[in-house]
Amino acid sequence: MSTTSVRLPANIRRAVRESDYSLSELAREGIEQAVIDDLVSVCWICGGGIHKKEKREVLYRQLFNKKIVSGEMKGYRDRPIDPHEHSQLVEFENKNKQQGVIDQDYYFERVADWLNLPEKHEVEFCSSCAEYLDQIREQNIAPLDIPIPYYYRSKSNGQTTPEPAHVPERPEYHYAAEVMAVYLANYFCHQRGIFNEESLSREDRQRAPFWWAARARNERIISTDLHPWAEIAVWSHGESLMTGKPLEKVYSHALQMANEADTAFPTLGIEPPVPAITLDDVKVMEDECPACGGYCGTSDLYCEACLFSNITCNTEGCDLLHPQIRGQSLIEQNIKLSCEICGRSESPPEEYAEALCDKYQPIFNKLERTIPFNNRDL
Repeated sequence: MSTTSVRLPANIRRAVRESDYSLSELAREGIEQAVIDDLVSVCWICGGGIHKKEKREVLYRQLFNKKIVSGEMKGYRDRPIDPHEHSQLVEFENKNKQQGVIDQDYYFERVADWLNLPEKHEVEFCSSCAEYLDQIREQNIAPLDIPIPYYYRSKSNGQTTPEPAHVPERPEYHYAAEVMAVYLANYFCHQRGIFNEESLSREDRQRAPFWWAARARNERIISTDLHPWAEIAVWSHGESLMTGKPLEKVYSHALQMANEADTAFPTLGIEPPVPAITLDDVKVMEDECPACGGYCGTSDLYCEACLFSNITCNTEGCDLLHPQIRGQSLIEQNIKLSCEICGRSESPPEEYAEALCDKYQPIFNKLERTIPFNNRDL
């Protein structure tokens, strides 16, 4: 069967001829950019990106009672349970299912704990996961048959199927930061941040690395040994290392913008403004990594999850030293630590240089299509 040929404009034919990529690859990138720029939020259950016109459900802990539960809940917890308690709940539900135990009396209480909705701000469900809420209303789905919420999934213990995230200490804060980052992600802002950062405003400069939050939600770039923000930070850091720029405090910047947002959620289906995050005193804690929100003690040399440096410059008035690469090859001998303020540089601890090479060489290989050049060309 013959196919209709497509006559491309001369400038596009020339671009394809001179490009290292095929027309289909270029088209895929263009579609990906449009899809990512259309994302506005993150699903509390599956972690997938939610698009502007997608039908979605907005809930928080008290609203669950009003919209989902028919009647009064017994023994209702007025606050979410912590990540450790949630993992115990999952084990409990697994044992009940294996033993054939059915507890209909406390059905909604068990589901409420399973979903573990934040108390103080809204979270969203994508169109697919919103269907679980309809089943919950009818009490025709067991808690165990509902996916574990995205930010409460934990690493495999060798006996269960690996889950794609490591539980952070403050899931609701990580979620709030990711929603804000996905909403603000912009491809052209990201590209200008690579090629001509001087032309960006301070806010756009902060927003540029958020591209990786949106791309991670679109492509589901989530590994089995990192929590979501660590994954986002790793891709952002990989870009910074390739282009010779300081590593970004992406998690801290997203939380800051979330805390400054003061507009409410719109009627669903209307172009959404910046989501409202009503968390009190949202900020990075002293023992959290400002790049990924993972644990990073004040005495640690670097964050083990994303390798953000915690090594300070000895010059008064300066901040942290950032890793940079001399030349093209990511090898231990080519890594140096530099101060963005005074320009002073020094050799990194051997352990840190080795960790950088091990983690970021695979990332460099995957970044070639997104950043088709190296820091020597800048």
